[in-house]
Amino acid sequence: MSNTISEVDWPVSPKLKPQLTIMTSEPIREELVKLFCKATELIEPIIRPGKIKVVFARKHFRITIDDDIIGCRVRELLIFDLSKIEKISDERYVIAAFVEEFVHCYLDSDDEELVARKMVELYPALVFDQETGKYLPRL
Repeated sequence: MSNTISEVDWPVSPKLKPQLTIMTSEPIREELVKLFCKATELIEPIIRPGKIKVVFARKHFRITIDDDIIGCRVRELLIFDLSKIEKISDERYVIAAFVEEFVHCYLDSDDEELVARKMVELYPALVFDQETGKYLPRL
């Protein structure tokens, strides 16, 4: 398998589109693209200025820095492992995975509880169970 990733143009939230670059190592199933685009609509209330790169890859990919580039910043780089995402059978949890990473990015926080509270505020199909640290379907 090639480690090459290519930029793709998906119908994401118009508010996010100008600042979002999506790259993938292989073609992505249409259902997954739709769920990702739904997640970009859900995060509209927290979007702030700044470029974000999203990479979809399967298990391993290599980052090579071009000769004319001295360094790069990783904080606004979201990476999703296709081999794990594709195993999630409930689309609510796929959307939640996408929303949660955007929340980490926009809140600039590694605080999982804070991020989980904001995630369920943006995506009320799930609730966060503080005892287990897991998302559960809203009843």
